[in-house]
Amino acid sequence: MIKEAFRVLRPGGRFAVADMVELEPLDPITKKNLDSWAGCLSGTIPIDEYRAALVAAGFEDSEFQVHATESMPGVEG
Repeated sequence: MIKEAFRVLRPGGRFAVADMVELEPLDPITKKNLDSWAGCLSGTIPIDEYRAALVAAGFEDSEFQVHATESMPGVEG
């Protein structure tokens, strides 16, 4: 999807997306437990990997703004 967004944007265009990323690494056991809680959290990738995907697609000067963070009782981090 990121490559296609880059392809169709005019030069200087902007790509805005709301997505979930890991601000801190989640251990594999936690990710597996989160899968049963909410699939969208267990499928997150580290923010650095997200940024790398944007660069690989051709985007420059990516900016991330964290608007909310979620935590769950019993899950550290």
